[in-house]
Amino acid sequence: MIPDLPRIRKSKDWHIQRMKGLGGSDWAAILSDHYPHDYKWSCLRRLYYTKKGVKPDFPEMTSRAAKRGNILEPVVAELFQAHTGCTFTDKIPLAKELYPGKPVPEWWIGNPDYIAVMPGNSTQGLECKTMNSFVWKQFIENGLPVSYEIQPQHYIGLTGLDVFHVAVVWPDGLEFQTEPVPRSEDMLRLMVDAGEWFMKKILIQGKAPAHAPVSEQRCAGCVYARRCLGQSYWEQHELDLTDLSSDEILYNFLNQLEALKADKNSVKLADKLQDQIKSHIKINHGDDIEWFFCREHEITWKKSMGSRFQKDELLADEPSIAPKLRAYTKFFPRRTFSPKITRKSMNRWETMRVVAG
Repeated sequence: MIPDLPRIRKSKDWHIQRMKGLGGSDWAAILSDHYPHDYKWSCLRRLYYTKKGVKPDFPEMTSRAAKRGNILEPVVAELFQAHTGCTFTDKIPLAKELYPGKPVPEWWIGNPDYIAVMPGNSTQGLECKTMNSFVWKQFIENGLPVSYEIQPQHYIGLTGLDVFHVAVVWPDGLEFQTEPVPRSEDMLRLMVDAGEWFMKKILIQGKAPAHAPVSEQRCAGCVYARRCLGQSYWEQHELDLTDLSSDEILYNFLNQLEALKADKNSVKLADKLQDQIKSHIKINHGDDIEWFFCREHEITWKKSMGSRFQKDELLADEPSIAPKLRAYTKFFPRRTFSPKITRKSMNRWETMRVVAG
């Protein structure tokens, strides 16, 4: 039985406490200033705006990846328990020092996913992750990405434990893999130096730091894009992205579609609404829009190319070949096949086989 460990719930109080310190998920942004290529999905300036409570340019939404991670977290924990034979405890240790001589700063906050008592009675931590297929492939080939190692180190410093495991569900959902992350004093020293610099200088000064190198991974979906770059990423780089935010009917359609897609029993309704949205865009905005956004919704049409012989068009363009075309086609009668194998057709096949034999 996986325990419901005491955590800070995502209430108003939770958000207030998060603004006062740095949690495990903040370090990718902190270190993006030092290592922009290792932490290419995060940005120090974005974190600054968040901690300062700056209103985003666009409404923030929980991504599907984040929702999936929340749903699968207890499943990952149960797989880890079955694999290792550990038990989970609701007692979360708190360290007094990050490393000898360095007290845990008051801004070093957070709640680990699970604390496990391993066979042999040693206490270790567990972080549960879900990965998309690209990140998972890199994980299998090259080991745990640097950006995934930093969060366990945060909880190692917070709890005083020596090992935190990172357990990952494979994208197909059938297997999982776990990798231990041992305590690294060098990493903890780097983190505390970078964290103190951010908390004591950047936040107190009240001046937004320079952003990390602009890229599609880092900037395309940022809710502070206009404030940070002066204009949104797709506008700056002249991408073929159309702004349909003023279309209130379309916006309501997209909200309904998001709700239907979240319900497994509403797949047919979602498909029907999707067709309705396409028709609405075609009628009101034209037929050449392939990529657009409507406030927080971003949509790209997926096109598939097919081929079909257009006989009527060919005969209209080249009437002289009509006699030859008919000569070629008249000897090939049209055949149709039923996709269902009925008892009647099976009996007919059995009779033919016996006669032929």
